[in-house]
Parts: sequence; structure tokens; C-alpha cells
Amino acid sequence: MSEPQAKGRVQVTDEENGVDQQLKNQVLSIRQTVDQDERKLFVDRLRDPEIPYSRAEANQDWGLSVRQYLRAIKRLWDDEGKISGVDEYWRQMHLGSVTLVPPDTDGYQFSAVAQDAPAADLRRHIGLPRGVDLPEPYEYVFRGLKDVLNTRVVSQSWTITVDNSGPPPAHERVMVQDATGVPKPVLENAVEAADAFIQQAGLGFETSLPDYYGGTEPGI
Repeated sequence: MSEPQAKGRVQVTDEENGVDQQLKNQVLSIRQTVDQDERKLFVDRLRDPEIPYSRAEANQDWGLSVRQYLRAIKRLWDDEGKISGVDEYWRQMHLGSVTLVPPDTDGYQFSAVAQDAPAADLRRHIGLPRGVDLPEPYEYVFRGLKDVLNTRVVSQSWTITVDNSGPPPAHERVMVQDATGVPKPVLENAVEAADAFIQQAGLGFETSLPDYYGGTEPGI
């Protein structure tokens, strides 16, 4: 999904018979906070050498703001059958993906499976015996805003046979796991999709994104 043309404050335009104005104002306030938190976390805090803070922590914290925005939007409708775009935006739209790779463990370079190489070469490189299945990278695709709303952490585990000598009960196995939060590009796509959903869903108001940064946006 492409970046919005301009990010910043969201304005609300009322229409007759629209959603309750108080609820609209709540959505507006949360949407503004999303942008404010993005700047505060990824610019002010992350780039401050005096503050021990990582990009992973910034992603996690900003994800809280983004999910608040999505929850607020969900409260805007009573009967999803009367709202256009619910199925597309909330269940189907591709908002990005994240790939997990088994981490290196006990001297085994399991992460090598991410390389594009023949299976036999990977087994030799990792030190696995013939005939065992290689672990495979796990790709999680975020489908619709519901996935972003409901996902805090993406995780996967692998059970890998490292010694298949003797009968199967005697095989030696190693269990490894990996996990990550929702990546920032996915969060950005979710905010953009949520803005678009509001504009076309007929919920009684629309959002517009004025040129808050004077035509340029800081790199974050």
C-alpha cells in the first residue's frame, strides 16, 4: 500500500443523519493522537541518545495508538450489513506481512533456511542428517484491519530433528521459536486503510489529511 500523500491532523465534515457527533469527536481525537504519538516515539524519543529506547519498543507502543483508532472506528457502526467496505477493509485487504525464521540454537545455524539454496546444501551447512525435514520460514499475512486490531505478537515454533540415528523414539530433537510485534509498515498501512474506510463507508463524516508538515514529512 502506498504512503498517504500527506499526514497530519484529521478534519471531520458532518452530514445530516450521521453518526453521533460525540463519538465522531472521539474518533477524531484518537486519530490525531496516532500522528502525535508517531512523531513522539519515532522522532523525539527514538532519536534521543539520552533515552534507552529501541525501534521494537516504538513499534509496540505506537501499535497501541493504532489499535485504539481501529477500535474507535468499529464503534461507529451498529449493523455492518448497512456499512459498505466492512468485508474488504476489515477482513480481506492485504496490509503487509512478516516472516519469522527459526533462530540459531546450540550451534545449529537454523536461520540459514531463509537462504535460497538446495535442501541438501542447507542440511550440510546446518549440520542436519539426511532424511530429516528442514524447518521452513513462517510468513504471517495481515488480512484486513481486524488482523492488526487483534494481533499483538506474531509467533511460531519449530521442532527440528538433529539426530535421526536409531528408532524414532530415540531421535534427538530441538525446539526453537521466534516472535515479533506488528511491523511499522503494517501499522502505517492500517492507518491509511482505516482513513480510507471512514471516507467511503457512509458513516456520516469523512476524513481529510491536510499538509500538516508543509509538503514534506520527516523520515520516521
